[in-house]
Amino acid sequence: MPTCSISGCDRPVVGWDMCSPHYQRWEKYGDPLAHIPIRARKAPVAERFWPHVDTTGGPAACWPWTGSRNAYGYGSFATGKKSMLAHRQAYELVQGPIPQGMVLDHVCHTASCTVPARQCPHRACCNPAHLAVVSPLDNNKRRNNPKRVSVCKKGHPLNATNTYVHRKTGYRACRLCRLRHTRAFYRRRQARDGAIQI
Repeated sequence: MPTCSISGCDRPVVGWDMCSPHYQRWEKYGDPLAHIPIRARKAPVAERFWPHVDTTGGPAACWPWTGSRNAYGYGSFATGKKSMLAHRQAYELVQGPIPQGMVLDHVCHTASCTVPARQCPHRACCNPAHLAVVSPLDNNKRRNNPKRVSVCKKGHPLNATNTYVHRKTGYRACRLCRLRHTRAFYRRRQARDGAIQI
């Protein structure tokens, strides 16, 4: 197999008697021996983050995230190979790391806000003064969820005896619906295994 015509290079030829790297340099720069400039390192996180935050309202107002948002309405910021919620990044840039197992609560979200959860503008707020470190259970208790009603989707009452509350997250669910769902799951599994026929 012929090798590259550039002296000192023994790679196989791909075009114009040159190997792939030399051919690409010739095609891009007009010289197969051209020096390819090293890309500038990425700017620090703070320099990339704060231009996407609207701080025009002042220190007491909400600072909405103007970049991309996830399906739940929270700002999304890329920090290398993974993305991070924008309000968490803002808090860490100003206040420092968030303690393990804790979450951030938007204290600017009050009972007067009746916007559906995924469209709530407070979820995109990145003002560190509007963020409080709380446990997941406290965050769930403090939220203003218009869907938190006295009956479930099937019409069962969500009272003290029929409401399941997860001890760590505060997640609420109807006990009767959970029981029906569990029974249906085991019936399907038994039918799949051939134990019974439905």
